Amino acid sequence: MATNGNGNGNGNGNGRLLRMPPDRTGATKYSLSEVTDAIIASQGLVMTAAAKLGCQPKTLYNYLRKFPALRETLLAQRELRVDRAERSLDDAVAAGEAWAVAFTLKTLGKNRGYTEKTEVEVTGMVEAIDLQPSDLVRTMLDALIKAGYDKQAAIGAMRMCGVEDEDLDAIDVDYVPIPESDQEQ
Repeated sequence: MATNGNGNGNGNGNGRLLRMPPDRTGATKYSLSEVTDAIIASQGLVMTAAAKLGCQPKTLYNYLRKFPALRETLLAQRELRVDRAERSLDDAVAAGEAWAVAFTLKTLGKNRGYTEKTEVEVTGMVEAIDLQPSDLVRTMLDALIKAGYDKQAAIGAMRMCGVEDEDLDAIDVDYVPIPESDQEQ
């Protein structure tokens, strides 16, 4: 850190140091070996690795962006963590832990039929609805007009969303949406 030159280290007279400008030369403060060792020692935890180096996590992320070998080291450490988690899960399954058995069957046993299914019972009459593209376009236009668009702006927005001109042509030119109060009667 630099001072204001008066020798007492308080750059502005109140005990605070002046900050050095950032190094824009591309030079790195830590060697790749140091960063690699920190990543391995932290088992792929970025915050922990940054603390070991004595820097901010942002610095470590900058190194990861700049050096592909560091990214590979980080990914390898994270894969090892997943391996350890699987080993712990397997130990829990072997010990008969119900939560571990259920989790394993729900995830790894899906192809054997161990899934949770939700059944929905429908009572009463269910009628088929015959929707035409023009019905959907009309519904979309209603929603846009209700949201405050004028008709031309709503049609423009619908075109931007990929609604085809022939579907827009299916709407009567003088079409005016029916107010909700009239639809409920």
